[in-house]
Amino acid sequence: LIYQPRRLELTTGADGIESLACYLNLPHDNNDIASSGESLRLVKGGARRNFSYRALWGEEIASASMGDDGVVIEASGLEKDSPYHLGFSWWHTDNKDRIQSVTIDRGEGTEKHLLIDRQTVPMWHNKEKTDPQQIELSIPAEAYASGKLRILFTSVADGPPAVANEVWLRKGSVSLLPDQFTAFNEIPRARHTMTGQLYAEDPVGRLVDPGIRYMPDDRFYVDFVTDNPFTNLEQYGLGIKLAQKINLNIYDFPTVCLWYANHGGYGGGKATNDTVGAVAEMDEIVKSGFLKYSRAAVRLVPDCYSKNNQQGWWDDEHFQQHGSTNLGDFKGGTYKAPYETSEKWGKAVTQRGGIPLTYGQTGFRSEDYAHQFPEHMLFNNSTAWMNESYKRPLDDDEFWGNAWLKSFRVWSYDYTDPGFVQHVKQGYAAYRSGGIKGLMFDYPARGWASGGGMEDKYATTSRAYRDIFRLAREGLGEDCFLHERNMERGSDITLGLVASQRTENDTDRVSPQVITRCGLRWYKNRVVVNYDTDSKNIYRLRNNRDAVRSLLTMSYVTTGRLLLANSFSQLSPEIIHDLTRIYPFHTTPKTHRPVDAFTQTYPRVYDFEVSPVWHQLIFFNPDDKAPMSVDVELAGSTAEGTLGLNPDEDYYVYDFWNDSFVGKIQGDRKLSQPLRPGEVRMMSIHQVSAFPQFISTNRHIMQGYLDMTDTAWLTEQKRLRGVSQVVAADPYVVTIATNGYAPKEATTNDPTVQLAIEEAGSGLAKLTITAQENTSVQWYVQFKHP
Repeated sequence: LIYQPRRLELTTGADGIESLACYLNLPHDNNDIASSGESLRLVKGGARRNFSYRALWGEEIASASMGDDGVVIEASGLEKDSPYHLGFSWWHTDNKDRIQSVTIDRGEGTEKHLLIDRQTVPMWHNKEKTDPQQIELSIPAEAYASGKLRILFTSVADGPPAVANEVWLRKGSVSLLPDQFTAFNEIPRARHTMTGQLYAEDPVGRLVDPGIRYMPDDRFYVDFVTDNPFTNLEQYGLGIKLAQKINLNIYDFPTVCLWYANHGGYGGGKATNDTVGAVAEMDEIVKSGFLKYSRAAVRLVPDCYSKNNQQGWWDDEHFQQHGSTNLGDFKGGTYKAPYETSEKWGKAVTQRGGIPLTYGQTGFRSEDYAHQFPEHMLFNNSTAWMNESYKRPLDDDEFWGNAWLKSFRVWSYDYTDPGFVQHVKQGYAAYRSGGIKGLMFDYPARGWASGGGMEDKYATTSRAYRDIFRLAREGLGEDCFLHERNMERGSDITLGLVASQRTENDTDRVSPQVITRCGLRWYKNRVVVNYDTDSKNIYRLRNNRDAVRSLLTMSYVTTGRLLLANSFSQLSPEIIHDLTRIYPFHTTPKTHRPVDAFTQTYPRVYDFEVSPVWHQLIFFNPDDKAPMSVDVELAGSTAEGTLGLNPDEDYYVYDFWNDSFVGKIQGDRKLSQPLRPGEVRMMSIHQVSAFPQFISTNRHIMQGYLDMTDTAWLTEQKRLRGVSQVVAADPYVVTIATNGYAPKEATTNDPTVQLAIEEAGSGLAKLTITAQENTSVQWYVQFKHP
């Protein structure tokens, strides 16, 4: 928590002159006297009410005074000829409305002045989340003619006790805050000084033996010197990567999730979530021709929610016995002949050119395992209850057959127990024998042993949790892909071990909210972890190509992984084509920056700086019902939402999906584009050179960043040279800005490759390269100067 004391924040009025006379942080402060003689004193309602959410609004707002008969503050020492303002803040976190009034008087039996009448105090609870509010009100002079007054916070009859968080007295005619209630963070908060409170905690903590000195290697990151918020956050992400020695494995391939593809309500039921289905799906991927462009993965999901299931066992025998109980008419186990073992199905997918991935439920219980191996369970107890009130008899089949209920009430596996660790290692060895390259950890919070009970008495909850993923990474290999469905706790404690984390609950849809949740984490995405928005149903969007391209493009731009809810058998050649334009994902530890992150609810402009003279720019219309104009200033401070280009240079802009030359634009101008409903445009921006230059390719939405591995202008020969990664039987087109030169011919040393160069108008030329197989092509275009 980094904050400044509220007393300091409220010091001056709107005119910048010091005017705060007295301040009470209730109920911690019960008396305050100003140097000029004024004072505030809490005289009734001293009961303490504690709240959370310090990080949102500050330490002072996390507590309040409360009283059944109201909260009463006495002010004295007031100068009758000086104007004063009364300021206060209030809120609560209960589920029942508080309706309060605020009055002032000179004491019992005197005239009352009503300042606030029956106002609903802001609530922060499940049914409503409203920020705390604050206000400053002018105090009528007649109310303090005697030099003192009372301030009364009262609740309506039969209502909850009245609350007040802060009360202050400002001397002078100029207030700081409006005389209408405003949300706590709506008004700019004056920054005079900042105080930092940094802490780390663990539910169990580490045992330190007598005579032993233990110094943890925990670290904090604080940046006081970087004033650009984008640069600040990006440096933070890279700092985490360095400090935690993160070598992130990138999902440069798509993954078909067989659970979603098998589910009729999600992917359409055109695939089967068993080992035979996994191999069949890999055959569909091969048949589509996609592997010419990229690798691809198939994820098997052996999930069973019955009393006894695969969890804990994680062996061929139990995968053969149990299937997916929540996939309706699913029959038999997940492992079926002729691919009835991890080794067999993993090798079958691998031999077809695919990447086999699988799934486990971390700490979800299988009762037969728990009772056969109680020594492998936390507290060495097959039924260690999280709370005594949860206890159920062992013959309560309704309870023990409910996987979610029991797993949230009874402790599970002990990942520090040597016997269980050895058992888990055997499971990973079986996976590795089949070349299985990754694992999804579902419900990972069930592995968070916050109650202790671990065999290793030196283990903390955090270390034991990391060990879950460390065992998997060591067992499957450093190049594996571990996925943490990290929805409950939101911790980054596994960074350096996991390859991806989920940001959404189960879904096969995309929305501006989904895109933005990842987009605003750009500084960590593909740097310390790959963010995964769960599955996406492209087939559902098949009749709207803008929607398909938007889903694909924004998945590339804002996430680190695309999980498909569809079988490849459902995808048309057009969808396959568009899918190939975002693969492979780049492996650079960098993601498009949301340029308007601080000005738009849903950022519309994302920028990837390849170099100071080359940017890949996204315009995104989050409204799928109406067209929208999107624009961005090319030059200026990037902290202000610009691209930071050179205002004295000119730039070419080329639109990838529309295969359109946007034009040549001066660096001191604004780039504006009209977008269709839900449309996304990926545009390549290149600074204009004095000689011919490439400005786009048609292979990938990054327009040469991945596929154009080298390019150079050979001045004396008047030749443009390039090296391109060309896909078999897919004409590869390079768009060239001729810059006053005329193209004569295109050549290559590879006789199996065909080249053609033609002028395309607007000062452009198109070089088309066609190869019979995937190959790296070195090409030349000869120019003449007019």
